[in-house]
Amino acid sequence: MRKLTILILVVVMVLGLMLLAVGARGPANKVTGEIWIEVFLNDGTLIQESYSEFVAFERDDNKGYISMRTWTVGRDEVEIHLEVPVLCCNVVDKNTAWFAWGTEDLGCTVVKVVDGGSPGDPNDEIYFESFDELDNVCDMVTGETELSMEEYIVVIVGGNIVVHYYGE
Repeated sequence: MRKLTILILVVVMVLGLMLLAVGARGPANKVTGEIWIEVFLNDGTLIQESYSEFVAFERDDNKGYISMRTWTVGRDEVEIHLEVPVLCCNVVDKNTAWFAWGTEDLGCTVVKVVDGGSPGDPNDEIYFESFDELDNVCDMVTGETELSMEEYIVVIVGGNIVVHYYGE
């Protein structure tokens, strides 16, 4: 009887572990970055320098954050520091990801990044567009809507963007 009880316990433990393994998802797709950028007008005038750190997860609970320090050139070097939640993320493949960050008060920014390998500069790319309202920005992220970068040229001058893609 004791052997049967031990056998039943072992079978129950093995089945329980199998259910945990099947039910557990692997790591979440995400994009991380720590970058310095310079923003120019189309005529080549430098208007802004920024340092940003971000992590955006393709998860249902914690989507991540962006922390940014921005210096506006020509305005007495005014520094703005923001830490803002990520609203949604779409990791397309091992090189490309989209995400949006923002709040009702600040508006929203939709971002597309391309991981060009290491080192990040000059191989990585970043594109973004800002909006006053949060409506439809996550639809833009999942739909990979092309962003209008007509007014600005953005150059990554330091740091690295890494796309972590583990599959669907």
